[in-house]
Parts: sequence; structure tokens; C-alpha cells
Amino acid sequence: MQQNILNKTNNISRNISIKSIGWLILPILFLGVFSIALWLTPDPSGIGTHQQLGLPPCFFHYLTGWICPGCGLTTSFSHLAHLQLTEAFSANPFGPILFGLFAFLSLLSLLEFFGKKTPLRKFFSGHYLSFIYVGFGFFILTWCVQIYRHAT
Repeated sequence: MQQNILNKTNNISRNISIKSIGWLILPILFLGVFSIALWLTPDPSGIGTHQQLGLPPCFFHYLTGWICPGCGLTTSFSHLAHLQLTEAFSANPFGPILFGLFAFLSLLSLLEFFGKKTPLRKFFSGHYLSFIYVGFGFFILTWCVQIYRHAT
């Protein structure tokens, strides 16, 4: 009987630690993205900073001559890591918003890891799917703004 209770306790503590470690994924990813953004030098053209990582130029831009929705995000993140807010918005208006959201969600995730209850738990359970749709719509809107700015 006592051995059975001990086994159940060990299984519960093992499950809790595995679940809680999952909350560390987002903060670790954010720290990695921030570190890379800080290491990079923002491209003065507003796009192309990602090529410092050995990545090819944007294929969409190459084919169409238009910038894609992600063009300038790496540059924007790098400007933010260097505390250049105006330049970050200029590179991609969605960049600072995405970066801030990433930082905020990472903070909430870290709080969850330490046992604090946050709205993040409900978000991941699918209750706030409409936020994803609004975010996607905003992403498309900022793409249209970018296309307009680069066309004029």
C-alpha cells in the first residue's frame, strides 16, 4: 500500500515537471531570436538582413518585384534589439508588434513555469482563436502598407 502511494507520487511529480518544462519553450525561443537580432546589423535598405545568416534573398521579391509580408521582419527585429524603434517600424510595421507580442507571451509563459496562472493557459486551449484571425488580418494589412510605400 505504501509503495503504491509512493509510485503514484513519483508519477505525478514527473508529469508536473514535464508539463512545466513546456512553458520554457517560448522564453528560450525568444531569447534565441533576441540574441540573433542583437548580433545582426540591420540592412540599411530595410530588407535583406536575414542574408547575414546565410539565407537566400526573398524568392517572392525576386519573382514579383514586390516585397512579401515577411520582408523586413528580420531587419525590424534587429533594429528593435538595437533600440531603434522608428527604424524598426520603417523596415516592417508588423515587426515591433510581433516582437512585443512575442516578448509578452514569453513573459507569461515564464510566469506559468513558476506556477502563476495567466491567460496564456486559456489561449493555448483554443478559447482565443479569434485573436489569431485578427493578427493575421493585421499582418496582411501591414503588407499592403509596405507594398504601397515601396511602390511610391
